[in-house]
Amino acid sequence: MEYCDGGDLWELNSRCLKHGARIPKSLVIHIFKSLVTALAYLHHGLVFLPNGTTQRHFLPASPKRWQTILHNDIKPENILLRWPASASESSRFPEIVLSDFGTSGIENKVLGPRGTYRYAAPEIQEAFDLRTSLIHHLNFKSADTISNGIICTTKSNIWSLGKVMQEMMPEYHKVDGREIEKRQGWWTGLEEIYGEDFMRWVRKCLGSTPLGRPSARELLEKAVKETREDGEDTGEQRGQNLPKWVWG
Repeated sequence: MEYCDGGDLWELNSRCLKHGARIPKSLVIHIFKSLVTALAYLHHGLVFLPNGTTQRHFLPASPKRWQTILHNDIKPENILLRWPASASESSRFPEIVLSDFGTSGIENKVLGPRGTYRYAAPEIQEAFDLRTSLIHHLNFKSADTISNGIICTTKSNIWSLGKVMQEMMPEYHKVDGREIEKRQGWWTGLEEIYGEDFMRWVRKCLGSTPLGRPSARELLEKAVKETREDGEDTGEQRGQNLPKWVWG
């Protein structure tokens, strides 16, 4: 992997929280779109073209069918930031790189719960908890059943995406995360900051059940088009409008 000189998203978010600052809305949405693009490729082999359309890619070994790839550990520490190498490629914001495929695998071949508990979907956390409880009670046979079951899905990856987006919002760190869904005012306040369309998609990603979450295809074809970055035509370069401490 190429060197990512912007560090990772966890470091960026930590610096902002330390200074009582907010990651700019346009950067948050840029990160969202970049991760959606990455997941659409992993899950469906789809590439978002500059003209706003999508194109299907196929692996050489499977020219007629895309093999769905699950990442299974989407979290801020695995999201790297890299500035374009040349001036001609300069951008307002760094490129977003989804890294660490150590727990990844082909759909329906990934066994047991995987990933980091904090960023795991509810059904994955439930499997982690149940397996731990069974082991604690020495019920190893049942624990092995969970370890050898198919639990991770594309929709569990989508929930992790929503969780990462949520954690980039300072307000999230001021309340009990488990109570957020009960606080409509919390979401309404964020809609005023980040935009109604963007927050609507984040909430969909955080659906309590896999069936209620959008696919990466839907996010790519709808959310990316509906969500707009403020000031994307202002000519800002390489984040120069942000305090230097933001980039370390």
